[in-house]
Amino acid sequence: MTIMRSTHQKELELLGFTASEANAFLFIRYGKQSSDNVYLLVYVDDCLLITSKDNKSSLLNLKSQLASIFDIHDMGEAKFFLGMEIERNREKRTLVLSQRRFTEELLNKYSMIESKGKSVPMSTALKLQRDGEALDTEHYRYSEIIGSLLYLSVCTRPDIAYAVGALARYTQHPTKQHWQTTMALLKYLCSTREMGIVYGSKKMDMVRYCDADYAGDMDTRRSTKGYVFSMQGGAISWSSRLQPTVAMSSCEAEYMLAASAVKEALWLWKLATDLNLEVKTLNMYCDNQGSIKLLRQPIASARSKHIDVMHHFVRERVARGEIQFEYCSTEQMVADIFTKALPVTKLEFCRQELGFMIFKGCPRGSVEE
Repeated sequence: MTIMRSTHQKELELLGFTASEANAFLFIRYGKQSSDNVYLLVYVDDCLLITSKDNKSSLLNLKSQLASIFDIHDMGEAKFFLGMEIERNREKRTLVLSQRRFTEELLNKYSMIESKGKSVPMSTALKLQRDGEALDTEHYRYSEIIGSLLYLSVCTRPDIAYAVGALARYTQHPTKQHWQTTMALLKYLCSTREMGIVYGSKKMDMVRYCDADYAGDMDTRRSTKGYVFSMQGGAISWSSRLQPTVAMSSCEAEYMLAASAVKEALWLWKLATDLNLEVKTLNMYCDNQGSIKLLRQPIASARSKHIDVMHHFVRERVARGEIQFEYCSTEQMVADIFTKALPVTKLEFCRQELGFMIFKGCPRGSVEE
């Protein structure tokens, strides 16, 4: 549904909506039972109305009330929202989010739609760095293509988040190597454009992983941190970015990452409360035993006393029992996909754990290893 002018909170409150404390764009009208709740998600002049299938009469009434206040255009059941395609299978009770149309438009724009696909978004042998032959940005619109790829990576393509994040570091002074790597990434998108995140394939419980690649950036020696949260078998929140400061050890890098992951976990916990979803103690999976010990035993030592105090709040959350960190082997670490380039086997494992899979049939054409 499209609202033709901006939504005002006071007008929505008159209709019984309450603004979510976790998300300023989410408004909730609570019913007598949780199945009667109506959720209104607003972004600029577009919005989604969400409720249970048994609450259709209330939804129709609400649409009439909204039409009396705003100039709206009802587009029926949600199938497309902010560039994301929504596909539901009511028999299997699954929902798929993808951006096939957006991806194909991007591939067509750069004449890559018929290219030979690749099996990975970035080669494990590749080490991006600042030095190299400068790219002619008047002819090759590097910043423009990276902007499009960033939108893909944050909406429905967690599998390319690391590669896009790494390439985005060089938008000010890109080189020919960066452009060639970007074209290789488009080849990967060409062979995976039929893929999307599938929700409903597993139980409701939230699953969380966090990981850091120590000193992975060749220019700054900063570490890349990554985390992911999944529900109903599909990823709901993820991140891949450089840490703000240089870590002195892999243990410190993982410890600093824990603070970022916990902030996101606490926000999701708050949002889940607004959505009437039961989330118990948050268990984070980490593959560094040293950082787990530091989190569980808040003692000063030569390896931890120099760490900025801003990262230590996570210890308090662990002590309260709100967050628990558990060890996960590197082979089972799903967040690896956000911290480094992966070989095909590990990439496929991570994609499966994120609920990212082909749902419309394999694309045509051969694929390069």
